[in-house]
Amino acid sequence: MTVLWRYLLRQFFQVFALCVSIFICVLLVLRFQDLARFATLGTSGGKTVLFILLQIPEILPIAIPISALISSTLLMQRLSDGHVLTMVRAAGLSLSEVLFPLKAAGLALTLCSFIFTAQLTPYCRRTTKVILFNATMTNPLLLLKKNRLFKIKDSYLEMDMIRSGEKAERVLFAFKNPSNKRINLITAKQLRLNKEKKLLGNGVSMIHHINTKEDQFDHLLIDNQKHLKTDVIGFTSLTSIKKSLSNSEMELYPMLKKGFTSGSKEARKSLNELCKRLSFAFIAFGFTFLGSSYGIRINRGKSRRSLIIATALCIFTFTLFLVARSLSKGSLLGSCLYLIPHPLLYYSAWRNAHRISRGMQA
Repeated sequence: MTVLWRYLLRQFFQVFALCVSIFICVLLVLRFQDLARFATLGTSGGKTVLFILLQIPEILPIAIPISALISSTLLMQRLSDGHVLTMVRAAGLSLSEVLFPLKAAGLALTLCSFIFTAQLTPYCRRTTKVILFNATMTNPLLLLKKNRLFKIKDSYLEMDMIRSGEKAERVLFAFKNPSNKRINLITAKQLRLNKEKKLLGNGVSMIHHINTKEDQFDHLLIDNQKHLKTDVIGFTSLTSIKKSLSNSEMELYPMLKKGFTSGSKEARKSLNELCKRLSFAFIAFGFTFLGSSYGIRINRGKSRRSLIIATALCIFTFTLFLVARSLSKGSLLGSCLYLIPHPLLYYSAWRNAHRISRGMQA
């Protein structure tokens, strides 16, 4: 029994490690442009390497269950095609005993996935945000430049970047001021950064809201300056980038504490985030069980029906996840959609394994 378990687990984790490595490489290739942009911010080599490593936990909650599904399916197909499964069954072992080490591996992957989704991934997101903010604090023109690395919330920006990070023309920047929830507007014919890390502007116009005791009218301050010279930190503070952490950037305990002590709305958001993290964790066991069940072949012909059913269940699961994610953060329907696929996966895998143990192929 121990020899069989070692063989199954070794074969399973060899393919699993290969699949996870491929997913990580694909992630880095897809984000190569963003990584290159970060490297051009003037950061050190150590911070660039750290930034790259912080991107890996983002894909692990998806890569782990899919890799478990692929590796368990390929393993059981190889055992079936090589008649190893038939010999093991003839030796007196039941199908549940053969699948037990794979189920144990699925539970171990579930625990690892939960650690990633509950603790490591939020920490990496928060650390990535801090690194980006510190890198762009030295040059607000790079901060304002349109890219996926750093997005300013509740803002609109149009400008022509002449030299990347050095000079911009025809700047139009509108952003929401969180202190009074009003729109501020900044326009400039030209913005550039000098050697002293001072921001210089020509033809700058700024429109701000002034808080007064009279609520009947909006009091605006219009400031036109032919030439402007300001510190980088002072200009960056206008963008209001520093904000409270979202639930996806907080570890499990602080997120739950914040949600259930801040009212019903925040509690629903925390519940939604909790269901999402639990779902991505337990999906690793479900996909492992699904692949080990539907990967078995007992017929002489190599039917693809089992593979089609397993693929359809996988697509259905991730479709519900996408629908749940598109809903509002505090939606109870979204929380339910995260949890609905799990009973279906477990029941389908158990039913198929039960049918195979009785000699009926799916």
